[in-house]
Amino acid sequence: MARVGYVLDTDPLFHSVFPAPAKTIDASLVSDVGTIMHTYLRPGDRLFDLSNNPGLFWYLLRLPLATRYYHVSMAIRENTQRDVIAELRRERPALVVFSSDWIGLPFWDGISNAVRHYDISRYVLDHYRPLLWSHGLLLFVRNDERPPPVADLVPKLRERPKTTELYFRTFSCDWGYAPDFLSIHPPSEAGVTMSSHPESPGIIALDRPAGASSRYGWLEVESASKFSAARFVLTDALGGATDRRQVVFSTRGGTSMLRVEVGSCSQWHGFRGRTLYLGADPTQAIRAVRLVP
Repeated sequence: MARVGYVLDTDPLFHSVFPAPAKTIDASLVSDVGTIMHTYLRPGDRLFDLSNNPGLFWYLLRLPLATRYYHVSMAIRENTQRDVIAELRRERPALVVFSSDWIGLPFWDGISNAVRHYDISRYVLDHYRPLLWSHGLLLFVRNDERPPPVADLVPKLRERPKTTELYFRTFSCDWGYAPDFLSIHPPSEAGVTMSSHPESPGIIALDRPAGASSRYGWLEVESASKFSAARFVLTDALGGATDRRQVVFSTRGGTSMLRVEVGSCSQWHGFRGRTLYLGADPTQAIRAVRLVP
């Protein structure tokens, strides 16, 4: 019987992938993140990682993960997203890593994980709140948790964590042309029409109902006729607003209604003012804007 064997070359084919420059990955990242995790995860608690960083959280820090989907990119289809949510309901992880600015795989092919995994993201945003941002990682804590104040943790860390504007310390929630193609719909057609008035050419101001982020998860935009190809931007601030304060979506035109699951966007949960602004480029004849659960 013949035997087939393989001889592996120990010299890497691409030297450029080993190792990253020291100034790119600060040596304090692992120690600080480890300190944060061991402060807020009690014995038996698990972590859910939506930023695709198994190398950091499982391999280096040896943290118990809440689901078998150690890399959330394995849960793109609706049925696998539902499976992840079922595991999250069962395991009830205390902490969620919602996003990462650079390490892991929080954003690929121009789509952030909050958009790609829209059902999972909405579940997290409905049941968790932001805790802190450290080394580019945005951490959420379960709503019923009462964690120690972040200020108590600061003396133990080399980099001071951020605790303000946390819902906006992630990527723009850009849906691209998804509203033209997605077959998902709101669970209910009951909703509320937002009062509006022109703000400036191409922009309308919308009166945001109290508690909108918790009561409504879909934005519905209706045209007076049919939309032409356009890009829409929803934000709570004009002028100096960055793209991280925006929910963005586009259409190729030809339809009279667009729906976007804004509840999957951290920005939607971070908006606090009574006025939102919806801009369209080029200007569109918008008949009504509704919020739907």
